[in-house]
Amino acid sequence: TAFGLLGQEKESLMKQLNDANDTALKMQEEMECLRRERDLANAKCNALQEDCDGAKSNHDILQQSYNEICVKMALLETKVEESKYQLEEARSQVLKAQLSKEKALDEMKVEMTKDINALQGKNETMVATVKAGEMEICRMMSVDLESVDFGDGSSILNAVRSKVEEYQHDANTSKEF
Repeated sequence: TAFGLLGQEKESLMKQLNDANDTALKMQEEMECLRRERDLANAKCNALQEDCDGAKSNHDILQQSYNEICVKMALLETKVEESKYQLEEARSQVLKAQLSKEKALDEMKVEMTKDINALQGKNETMVATVKAGEMEICRMMSVDLESVDFGDGSSILNAVRSKVEEYQHDANTSKEF
Protein backbone atom coordinates (compact mmCIF):
# COMPACT_ATOMS: atom_id res chain seq x y z
CA THR A 1 0.00 0.00 0.00
CA ALA A 2 0.99 3.62 -0.31
CA PHE A 3 1.52 3.85 3.45
CA GLY A 4 3.71 0.79 3.43
CA LEU A 5 5.84 2.20 0.62
CA LEU A 6 6.00 5.60 2.32
CA GLY A 7 7.01 3.91 5.57
CA GLN A 8 9.73 1.89 3.83
CA GLU A 9 10.95 4.97 1.98
CA LYS A 10 11.01 6.93 5.21
CA GLU A 11 12.98 4.16 6.99
CA SER A 12 15.44 4.00 4.11
CA LEU A 13 15.87 7.77 4.10
CA MET A 14 16.26 7.84 7.89
CA LYS A 15 18.98 5.16 7.63
CA GLN A 16 20.74 7.19 4.95
CA LEU A 17 20.41 10.28 7.12
CA ASN A 18 21.88 8.47 10.15
CA ASP A 19 24.69 7.00 8.02
CA ALA A 20 25.48 10.45 6.61
CA ASN A 21 25.55 11.90 10.15
CA ASP A 22 27.90 9.14 11.33
CA THR A 23 30.18 9.66 8.32
CA ALA A 24 30.22 13.42 8.87
CA LEU A 25 31.14 12.98 12.55
CA LYS A 26 33.93 10.54 11.70
CA MET A 27 35.27 12.88 9.06
CA GLN A 28 35.20 15.81 11.47
CA GLU A 29 37.15 13.75 14.02
CA GLU A 30 39.69 12.77 11.37
CA MET A 31 39.95 16.37 10.23
CA GLU A 32 40.57 17.50 13.81
CA CYS A 33 43.22 14.84 14.19
CA LEU A 34 44.82 15.90 10.92
CA ARG A 35 44.73 19.54 12.00
CA ARG A 36 46.58 18.62 15.16
CA GLU A 37 49.08 16.64 13.11
CA ARG A 38 49.48 19.59 10.73
CA ASP A 39 49.98 21.99 13.62
CA LEU A 40 52.51 19.63 15.18
CA ALA A 41 54.38 19.26 11.88
CA ASN A 42 54.34 23.02 11.40
CA ALA A 43 55.74 23.57 14.90
CA LYS A 44 58.49 21.02 14.33
CA CYS A 45 59.27 22.61 10.97
CA ASN A 46 59.59 26.06 12.49
CA ALA A 47 61.70 24.79 15.38
CA LEU A 48 64.07 22.98 13.04
CA GLN A 49 64.48 26.07 10.86
CA GLU A 50 65.33 28.22 13.88
CA ASP A 51 67.65 25.65 15.55
CA CYS A 52 69.58 24.36 12.58
CA ASP A 53 69.95 25.65 9.05
CA GLY A 54 71.80 22.44 8.21
CA ALA A 55 68.65 20.32 8.80
CA LYS A 56 67.23 21.30 5.44
CA SER A 57 66.56 17.69 4.45
CA ASN A 58 64.50 17.13 7.61
CA HIS A 59 62.67 20.35 6.89
CA ASP A 60 61.83 19.19 3.35
CA ILE A 61 60.50 15.87 4.68
CA LEU A 62 58.36 17.64 7.26
CA GLN A 63 57.21 20.16 4.67
CA GLN A 64 56.18 17.32 2.38
CA SER A 65 54.32 15.64 5.24
CA TYR A 66 52.66 18.93 6.00
CA ASN A 67 51.61 19.30 2.37
CA GLU A 68 50.19 15.78 2.28
CA ILE A 69 48.21 16.46 5.44
CA CYS A 70 46.90 19.67 3.91
CA VAL A 71 45.84 17.74 0.80
CA LYS A 72 44.17 15.10 2.95
CA MET A 73 42.51 17.80 5.00
CA ALA A 74 41.30 19.54 1.86
CA LEU A 75 39.91 16.23 0.58
CA LEU A 76 38.24 15.59 3.91
CA GLU A 77 36.78 19.09 3.96
CA THR A 78 35.38 18.41 0.49
CA LYS A 79 33.92 15.14 1.71
CA VAL A 80 32.45 16.88 4.75
CA GLU A 81 30.80 19.45 2.48
CA GLU A 82 29.47 16.66 0.27
CA SER A 83 28.14 14.87 3.36
CA LYS A 84 26.46 18.05 4.53
CA TYR A 85 24.83 18.41 1.11
CA GLN A 86 23.71 14.75 1.18
CA LEU A 87 22.39 15.27 4.70
CA GLU A 88 20.34 18.25 3.56
CA GLU A 89 19.06 16.26 0.57
CA ALA A 90 18.08 13.39 2.88
CA ARG A 91 16.31 15.81 5.21
CA SER A 92 14.49 17.29 2.23
CA GLN A 93 13.40 13.84 1.07
CA VAL A 94 12.24 12.90 4.57
CA LEU A 95 10.24 16.13 4.73
CA LYS A 96 8.69 15.42 1.32
CA ALA A 97 7.82 11.90 2.43
CA GLN A 98 6.24 13.22 5.63
CA LEU A 99 4.23 15.80 3.69
CA SER A 100 3.13 13.12 1.22
CA LYS A 101 2.09 10.88 4.10
CA GLU A 102 0.15 13.69 5.77
CA LYS A 103 -1.59 14.50 2.48
CA ALA A 104 -2.53 10.84 2.00
CA LEU A 105 -3.85 10.69 5.56
CA ASP A 106 -5.93 13.82 5.01
CA GLU A 107 -7.36 12.37 1.81
CA MET A 108 -8.17 9.13 3.61
CA LYS A 109 -9.89 11.06 6.40
CA VAL A 110 -12.03 12.88 3.84
CA GLU A 111 -12.95 9.61 2.12
CA MET A 112 -13.69 7.91 5.44
CA THR A 113 -15.89 10.83 6.49
CA LYS A 114 -17.81 10.55 3.23
CA ASP A 115 -18.20 6.79 3.72
CA ILE A 116 -19.32 7.23 7.33
CA ASN A 117 -21.87 9.87 6.33
CA ALA A 118 -23.18 7.62 3.55
CA LEU A 119 -23.46 4.67 5.94
CA GLN A 120 -25.23 6.80 8.52
CA GLY A 121 -27.72 7.90 5.87
CA LYS A 122 -28.30 4.27 4.82
CA ASN A 123 -28.64 3.24 8.45
CA GLU A 124 -31.25 5.93 9.11
CA THR A 125 -33.15 4.83 5.99
CA MET A 126 -33.02 1.19 7.07
CA VAL A 127 -34.18 2.04 10.60
CA ALA A 128 -37.08 4.05 9.16
CA THR A 129 -37.98 1.18 6.80
CA VAL A 130 -37.88 -1.39 9.61
CA LYS A 131 -39.99 0.86 11.86
CA ALA A 132 -42.52 1.37 9.06
CA GLY A 133 -42.68 -2.42 8.55
CA GLU A 134 -43.13 -3.01 12.27
CA MET A 135 -45.88 -0.39 12.42
CA GLU A 136 -47.62 -2.00 9.42
CA ILE A 137 -47.47 -5.43 11.08
CA CYS A 138 -48.93 -3.96 14.27
CA ARG A 139 -51.71 -2.20 12.30
CA MET A 140 -52.54 -5.40 10.40
CA MET A 141 -52.85 -7.25 13.70
CA SER A 142 -54.87 -4.43 15.28
CA VAL A 143 -52.21 -3.82 17.94
CA ASP A 144 -52.55 -0.53 19.83
CA LEU A 145 -49.67 1.52 18.39
CA GLU A 146 -49.48 3.77 21.47
CA SER A 147 -48.61 0.79 23.68
CA VAL A 148 -45.63 -0.27 21.55
CA ASP A 149 -42.09 1.14 21.81
CA PHE A 150 -40.79 0.82 18.23
CA GLY A 151 -37.18 1.24 19.30
CA ASP A 152 -37.45 -1.91 21.46
CA GLY A 153 -37.81 -5.19 19.55
CA SER A 154 -39.06 -7.10 22.62
CA SER A 155 -41.87 -4.56 23.12
CA ILE A 156 -43.11 -5.17 19.57
CA LEU A 157 -42.75 -8.93 19.95
CA ASN A 158 -44.68 -8.91 23.25
CA ALA A 159 -47.47 -6.79 21.73
CA VAL A 160 -47.79 -9.15 18.73
CA ARG A 161 -47.65 -12.22 21.03
CA SER A 162 -50.40 -10.76 23.19
CA LYS A 163 -52.55 -10.10 20.13
CA VAL A 164 -51.98 -13.65 18.82
CA GLU A 165 -52.96 -15.07 22.20
CA GLU A 166 -56.04 -12.87 22.15
CA TYR A 167 -56.95 -14.15 18.66
CA GLN A 168 -56.37 -17.76 19.79
CA HIS A 169 -58.56 -17.21 22.79
CA ASP A 170 -61.28 -15.69 20.56
CA ALA A 171 -60.93 -18.64 18.16
CA ASN A 172 -61.20 -21.16 21.00
CA THR A 173 -64.19 -19.31 22.38
CA SER A 174 -65.83 -19.31 18.96
CA LYS A 175 -65.32 -23.09 18.65
CA GLU A 176 -66.94 -23.71 21.99
CA PHE A 177 -70.03 -21.79 20.95
